[in-house]
Amino acid sequence: MKKICSVILAVVMVASLFLMSACGGAKEPTKFDSPQARYEYVADKEVKKIAEPVLTQYSEATENVNGKKISAQINVEFGKDLKELLTSTLLSVDLESLKSIGVDVTTNGNKQYRSVKGSVLVNGKSAADAELFADTETGKIIAKIPVLFDGYMRLVEADGEESDAGEGISDYVTSAPAILNALPSQEELNALILKYSAVFFKKASSVTEEDVEYAIGSLKENAKAIKVSYTSQELEDFLIETMQSVKTDETVKSIVEKIGKAAGAEDAYSNFIAEIDEALAEAEDGIESVDDGSIEFVLYTNDKNEILGIELTLNYVEEVWDYDENYNYTEIKTPVKASVKAGYLETKDQYAFILSVNKDEEAVVAVSSEGTKSGNAITGPVSFAYGDLALDLNVKNLDVEALKKGTFSGEISVSLSALLSEASGEEEEEEESVLSKLSGCDITVKGKASASNVDLQLSIKSADADFLTVTVKLSTSGSEKISVPSETTPAEEVLSDEEVFDKAVSNIEDNLKKAGVSEDLIAMLSGLVVGMFG
Repeated sequence: MKKICSVILAVVMVASLFLMSACGGAKEPTKFDSPQARYEYVADKEVKKIAEPVLTQYSEATENVNGKKISAQINVEFGKDLKELLTSTLLSVDLESLKSIGVDVTTNGNKQYRSVKGSVLVNGKSAADAELFADTETGKIIAKIPVLFDGYMRLVEADGEESDAGEGISDYVTSAPAILNALPSQEELNALILKYSAVFFKKASSVTEEDVEYAIGSLKENAKAIKVSYTSQELEDFLIETMQSVKTDETVKSIVEKIGKAAGAEDAYSNFIAEIDEALAEAEDGIESVDDGSIEFVLYTNDKNEILGIELTLNYVEEVWDYDENYNYTEIKTPVKASVKAGYLETKDQYAFILSVNKDEEAVVAVSSEGTKSGNAITGPVSFAYGDLALDLNVKNLDVEALKKGTFSGEISVSLSALLSEASGEEEEEEESVLSKLSGCDITVKGKASASNVDLQLSIKSADADFLTVTVKLSTSGSEKISVPSETTPAEEVLSDEEVFDKAVSNIEDNLKKAGVSEDLIAMLSGLVVGMFG
């Protein structure tokens, strides 16, 4: 019972985060034959609303990895105060000449080939580049690392024979694309979600409804409260019925067989069925001794049958074993009551939302916010608490329609003072003075992000201090033609040269000099390279 409740609690918590996506649509029915009918309609509608953006992002992500050109850049800019802190507490070299470090990576793919090109950037200039080409049909892998060798090295031969440098990656290169191609489609996953959620909705033992006023903060709205409950017996019945149905589900069979074949496990489906049978036997054996438990929740809906809020309560028994000094054990059963509350209300120019998780009347997580709204964007303070940690965050121009689609657009910031409350001391000490500046900074994340395009900036700074700025960019486009080099050298011939790593260190040092890095910092970085490869 505990496992079932935990799974459903997790699902409801995730679902509650999407409450902010409520929006209008086609004309909704105003009458239902029974509260159960209204519940099934409202719940099915919400599942579809939640599943659509999640599965769309899943589809985009898998498509991007499997056969598109992806460009990604990460750049870290070091502020004056961060360099001062590192120099005074950790390092013996002056970091003044170090402005930024970054990586620039582009992946490209088609039916047979994959390529990866990357650069390590220091102060915006390349310190080291690398290219990798892979033939997914033969497993052949070719690499070019200019600071190491002028030409192309064969890490893995066409027959799968690996060099020391290519050890362990041949199987991955040949099997990973096949597994990606075998992943279930958005349509398949959506069909399974709707099928089995409908089974769950019908298992409710009691559904009632009443007209109420639903409120969050200062915002209120007339609502219909749909009260639903499930007993532990009904949850066990749902679990058993679902497993029995999965055994004969052709969509599930197709997914498991395709992934198994791609991974080289021809008996994947028979093993899957065996595991289902084992789980069924355990569930059916234990059905008579199910601990008393229940799930009760209230769905607050508007006249468009959209969920404004949810209040969920789980009652179950937590089992632990208590051992004495002679290792004799006693089973201790403790009744547990857990609850979740989540909701979102808005007017033309205001919003309010709440999310809280409690266990035995004690708060585990509590998030609340109330502020202004302009179009689809909300702005206001956010109170966040997790156990003993309490933070005051702020959201600015956070697009709720973007959240509905599973993407992000806006700005979130939090003060570091709460996290660094112990970092105080005498201002005369340089490092403590810097830490004092840090405690007055905000961590701010702003920009846009989806599965196919990301443009985000994270900064740690204030009006008086500048510590760090991290920029992350990602974009996708159609796959481009990949030209695999024909003239290559076995990696063993390159790596057997005793001077090859000395040459690489020298080349990296030259690149760092061109980037304006100071001599003492170059010496330190060179020592790290020698330690890694020498």
